[in-house]
Amino acid sequence: MNSAKNTIAKSSRTIRTILTAWAVLAACGASQSRAQNIDATAVTAEIRARQSIVLIGSPIWVDFTLHNPTDQVAVLFLKGSQSLDLNVPEMGLPLEHVIDRGEAKALVVLDGDGREIDFGRSSETSPKSIAVRLAPQACVGLRVDVSKHCSALSKPGKYKLKWRPYGGAIQSNTINIQVGALKQARIETDYGPMTIDFFYEDAPRHVENFLELAESGFYDNLTFHRIVEGYLIQGGALDEKPDAVRPDGNRLEPEFNDRQFTKGTVAMARRKNDPNSASCQFFICGSRRAEWDGVYTVFGQLVGEESFATLDQLMGLAVGKHDRPKKKVYIRAVRTQDLAKDE
Repeated sequence: MNSAKNTIAKSSRTIRTILTAWAVLAACGASQSRAQNIDATAVTAEIRARQSIVLIGSPIWVDFTLHNPTDQVAVLFLKGSQSLDLNVPEMGLPLEHVIDRGEAKALVVLDGDGREIDFGRSSETSPKSIAVRLAPQACVGLRVDVSKHCSALSKPGKYKLKWRPYGGAIQSNTINIQVGALKQARIETDYGPMTIDFFYEDAPRHVENFLELAESGFYDNLTFHRIVEGYLIQGGALDEKPDAVRPDGNRLEPEFNDRQFTKGTVAMARRKNDPNSASCQFFICGSRRAEWDGVYTVFGQLVGEESFATLDQLMGLAVGKHDRPKKKVYIRAVRTQDLAKDE
């Protein structure tokens, strides 16, 4: 008797499983109005630019990522296709899920005045859409050069990008992209100027942070408050406080890279035991310091004989307690200028 009951129960479960699977597949192949039978808002979307400041004509690489924070499988697909392919041969986020040019565009680009840029629609609509089957607690993403799909991004300007795939059912964060000429910075002191070239590829957010502070006038009339001969000069602290940060309190995640610390290397200062504490203070290296490689974020390098002559003068100044110069060393101004592409 028990064996018969177990057989009946097992058969019932099998039938329910088959019916459930059939219902899911039927829903996936249904009309556009009924096709998306999951709560897409459970899935989160994120976009992240490799660089927020991009040289005119250079690729604009953006990472598009979907995350399923639930314990259920999420099936995501585009609306409007005649049929749906659930047999995805490889893992990844299809480009059409990023650059969907249907009635509700997935990628939205706004210009500096907040106007949406129309970058056209695909001339052909695929008769079959590839589904993304996103496992529980899983992520899937794709890195895309968005300048290939929006020609307006080849022109100088400030742009905002937002991703709203699957008819806007999922909304990402908004990112800012500035397209233009790369910059140099010129630090003016009473002992001469120092010019910095930036490593945009190696530490894009640190470069952006420094340029933002410089162009806002933040560094004007602050000081180099610490000098250690042969090691470094450090500046950019409000009221010369060792733990000073930006007025808005923003801090940077590290962007450690393969750049070596040599004479003239420019890096962000931070607390010894907190790699996420860099904010506004920076230092310029006075000699080869291998022990700093990969420990502090390098984002620039002094260039030109004049810059190194000024650095040598500053390194030779008399200091007192806590390596503070006996006479204040002012950063009179930090000014930026365009850097030609072939420099």
